[in-house]
Amino acid sequence: MPFPIQELFIFDNTHKLTNHLLKLWLKAAEEAIQARGCFMVALPGGKTPIEFFSKLAGVGDMDLWNRVQVFQTDERFVTPDSSESNYRIQKECLLDFLSIPQGNVHPFVTEAKDVLQAAALSQKHMMEFFQKIGVAPYFDLVILGLGEDGHTASLFPDYLPDEIKKDLVCAVEDPRVKHKRISLTFSAINSASQVGFLVTGRQKADIVKKMLEDHIDVPAGRVHPRLGKINYFLDKDAAQKLTAPKNFEHDGDAVFWRIT
Repeated sequence: MPFPIQELFIFDNTHKLTNHLLKLWLKAAEEAIQARGCFMVALPGGKTPIEFFSKLAGVGDMDLWNRVQVFQTDERFVTPDSSESNYRIQKECLLDFLSIPQGNVHPFVTEAKDVLQAAALSQKHMMEFFQKIGVAPYFDLVILGLGEDGHTASLFPDYLPDEIKKDLVCAVEDPRVKHKRISLTFSAINSASQVGFLVTGRQKADIVKKMLEDHIDVPAGRVHPRLGKINYFLDKDAAQKLTAPKNFEHDGDAVFWRIT
């Protein structure tokens, strides 16, 4: 498998970071809609993306949102109205402010008898959607977070579900986390044309260095979009332990370089 292009951007603050991520999102959407008439995007959970969601909610182009299909990267096995629900955060900070058809929003199924059934139903819905539009499953853009242990989506170290069937969705029952989870698999994530990692805070500095400089094997390091590109968007706190190469560049808002 060819290694994807990887570019790293370091920003002074999350305001500049999320502005840059918004520009990338809009450019990716424009290119996808021009090429295929729709934009397939998977959004992350947790609190880190809230600032980005708030800015994205200000994009009021109705024609754009009619062509956007929104998926999740992962979800806790809780009801959609739970304070722990990733979908609830996405809905309250983004989706409720948009003129997006309800049929264009594809949250994971969580109201099921158990997490295995929830993952199976979510997989079924996703496959039926792609079959309906007549294309192989893919994403134009997947936005991911990075955990302090190196997990991304809900793919945790030492607990990676069996992906032999190349499913798009898997159930995660790691006893170290509070809730069972539903997650995109590496197969689904690596179908993306672009992946953006959104990483902020000094508590992420150690894992950022371990993954990007020390090349320690962690789940996030197994993200390799087959024909795409990875962009790492870091604030200066998350990047504080990285060593900039001699050929780094500066565009006014960010320090950036290509990872080789």
